[in-house]
This record gives sequence, structure tokens and C-alpha cells, in this order.
Amino acid sequence: MSTAPMQYPLWQQPLLQAVMEIKPDSLVEKIKAAETAIFERLRESVGMLDNEEVVGLLGAISTLQSLRRLLPESDGQRRSASSLGM
Repeated sequence: MSTAPMQYPLWQQPLLQAVMEIKPDSLVEKIKAAETAIFERLRESVGMLDNEEVVGLLGAISTLQSLRRLLPESDGQRRSASSLGM
């Protein structure tokens, strides 16, 4: 099975790494990396994103929120997305 190249690898690659991570400790770090990449892209491209990428970024944010819900309640990093306005 071959996969198509990523259209937006700067934020899609960190997102994929977070989605594929199975270790909770590593997942926290991968989520942070993906969030950083996504918000960097949004910050640097205000008003210049095409609709397809905007939809992808919104989906990515939703995916990361779902991943955070999988983390144990005792993990202090779980809710840190709320500090980013998510």
C-alpha cells in the first residue's frame, strides 16, 4: 500500500506522529509538538490559507483534543490545550 505525499508536511507530520504514538508519556510531547506546528502555521499565514488547509487545520486541532481526552486524568498536561483557547 502506498501513501500519497503530505500536502502540508510542516504540521501534518507532527500530527501523524501524535496519532501513531501509543505511550502516554510520549503522546504528551507529540501532542505539544503538533499543537506548536499547527499554531505556528496559523500565526504565519493569517489571511493566506486556502480553504482546504483551513479545514485540515481545524480537523487536526479536533484530533489533538480527542487524543488529549485519552490521557489519564492525573496527567497534568491533559488539559493544557484549554490554555491555548481550544
